[in-house]
Amino acid sequence: MLVGHHRRHNPLVKAAHDVVTSGQIGNLLAVSMMWTLMKPDRYFDIAWRSVRPDGGPVLINLVHELDILRYTCGEIDQVFAQGRSKARGFEVEDSVSISITFRSGTVATILGSDAVTAPWSYEATTGENPLYFNVPENCYYFTGTEGALAFPQMELWSYPDRDRRGWQHPMEKSVVPVSRADSLTVQLAHFCDVVRGTRPPLVDARDGARSLAAALAVLESISTNKPITPSIDPA
Repeated sequence: MLVGHHRRHNPLVKAAHDVVTSGQIGNLLAVSMMWTLMKPDRYFDIAWRSVRPDGGPVLINLVHELDILRYTCGEIDQVFAQGRSKARGFEVEDSVSISITFRSGTVATILGSDAVTAPWSYEATTGENPLYFNVPENCYYFTGTEGALAFPQMELWSYPDRDRRGWQHPMEKSVVPVSRADSLTVQLAHFCDVVRGTRPPLVDARDGARSLAAALAVLESISTNKPITPSIDPA
């Protein structure tokens, strides 16, 4: 079984994963993600999108941010989240802040809202979907002891002289080269390989279930106002 987390098939996401997991930015300490955009009013003409148990940006959208975090940072240890529906007053949240700790000791935050006038989202910055207005901005920041990566512009920041580090010393920026490709096309080709039995699925059922468990833990944290540990092996 192949779970359709199509972002993992985007060469930009693969490149970010490789930069982080190869140690190129040193020991990964902290990650910051933004998913801030404006969903048009007609989006909510489909009733289930604004009510529990299936609606809301955590389950519909931010599950993909959580999946990318698991892909790059490892398994999640705990989440604590706050959510509100200040803009629309729906049953589901329109704005959320999520604090995450990983088994590795890395920490991360996600700031998300589908009711704001802002360009900082995966959809707007990657240009993956031509239906979205595209801006050359970043939405994810991976920071480590030896460098930092701004995604999706793939800007790599570091000190040119390792013996001269600290806030008083200049940093340099380089760009990680990435060959672009349509993630859905890449995913479909991969699915064909999975069906033929020539490749294992990039995201199998257990992997997909763990990302869903992380999203459900976020919703549980919002409703209980408590830190929640996701189920690593959900039933």
